Amino acid sequence: MLCCKRLGEHSQGDNHNEAIGLLAKVDRGHAKALAILLGLKTPASYGAGRSTADDGKRARRSADRLVEAARTAA
Repeated sequence: MLCCKRLGEHSQGDNHNEAIGLLAKVDRGHAKALAILLGLKTPASYGAGRSTADDGKRARRSADRLVEAARTAA
């Protein structure tokens, strides 16, 4: 939503790095938050490792940042 609103485009591929790069054009901090979430997603999704309480906190902070940015952009 942020990229659509500010840039008039959105990431269409399967490569998450493209989405991160596009979001970095809007705000580098938001891109970092997305990168954190995506980095935590893969191990949690595929059971490659256990998620820790710290992972949960990092994910929550990152998600909150992105949700707030989307709310204020609308």
